[in-house]
Amino acid sequence: MGVKGVGKRRVPFIIEGIYSGGKNLFDPKEQIINGDCTAETFRFSGRTTDEVKIRFHSPCSLVKDGKTLRMFDFRTFMSALLRRIQMLSYFHNGFEPDIDFKGLLELAKTRCKIAENHTEYLKRARRSTRQNRWMGIGGIVGEVCLKGEIAPLLPYLESVSYTHLTLPTN
Repeated sequence: MGVKGVGKRRVPFIIEGIYSGGKNLFDPKEQIINGDCTAETFRFSGRTTDEVKIRFHSPCSLVKDGKTLRMFDFRTFMSALLRRIQMLSYFHNGFEPDIDFKGLLELAKTRCKIAENHTEYLKRARRSTRQNRWMGIGGIVGEVCLKGEIAPLLPYLESVSYTHLTLPTN
């Protein structure tokens, strides 16, 4: 992408560093990210709770059976989140995390219930200067409160702000 450039005029760029906590995570010679993320990163943290609130500041587009959902669905949300974690781990760290997808998704479907749902579907448009046209974007915004057997899902739920699940890059 850096060679082809970005934006309407396709301006080329070079990434010289990616910094987190004062540490450079990017090796410009090798063109790889030297993250400290390991397979243990997403293991259960030992905390317990039976309630969690998730707030969507930016639109979160959830897709189920090829259709964009206009209402929050926790199982679909968890499926998208686990898929994002798996893809990021594989492409940026060179491993696939040992995650029990079936078990976690079954837990999300059967043991976690939506206690309060203050979400809405927000539809907006943005201007693409590269394509020189308006493009529709949308997704779920607001807050949802979940109750149930949440503790095994906490490490994954906490990762949402780091994996940027709401960005339309799936």
